[in-house]
Amino acid sequence: MNLVVIPSVIENAILSPHLTAEERLEQTRITIESVKKKIRNSYIVIIEGGKMTDDITNSFQKFGADEIFYANVSGLGKSAGEMELLCSYMSSEFFSQIKDKCNSISKISGRYYLTDEFSFDEDYIIYCTDISWSGRGACSTRYWKTPGAYIPTLVSKLLFLREHINTYVDIEHAFYAQDIIPQDKIIKEKLVGVTGIVSPFGKLENG
Repeated sequence: MNLVVIPSVIENAILSPHLTAEERLEQTRITIESVKKKIRNSYIVIIEGGKMTDDITNSFQKFGADEIFYANVSGLGKSAGEMELLCSYMSSEFFSQIKDKCNSISKISGRYYLTDEFSFDEDYIIYCTDISWSGRGACSTRYWKTPGAYIPTLVSKLLFLREHINTYVDIEHAFYAQDIIPQDKIIKEKLVGVTGIVSPFGKLENG
């Protein structure tokens, strides 16, 4: 199977003045729909960090999520919160039980979706640039993928990064600096075919 993890915060999202919880939930439906369309044999895990309600849980199930995992990220900023969501799940018994069955692991940010330009064929996928808005290298973490054989290395790197995330500008710069997804396995500056609304700014942006 191809594991797809979707970090999400539906209610009480930090720095998200342009979207209501209902809008975020609807966009997550589109996320899951696009994953089912574009990634064969997908096993979809929602990693939710916001307030959980029966309506949200029922909606995730209705949308087609195979698993729902909760991790409390209250009070954490966006980058630290995302790292906590990922690492909490990857340190769990739920993940331990399925990781050896995974042909690949992908992460797509909640509310983003895969476009017609997306291809699942490459073993390693992420958008990276050597010079970003800061003048430093950065990787877009809206979508990334590695093969299953890389999962132990990936988990080790992410657990290390969770402890040091606040030393970087943000998670995108951290992924680049720590080479979380091996940059020698990808084509730099190549868009991967993912898009969505950047919630702090309320605008659509490709990655």
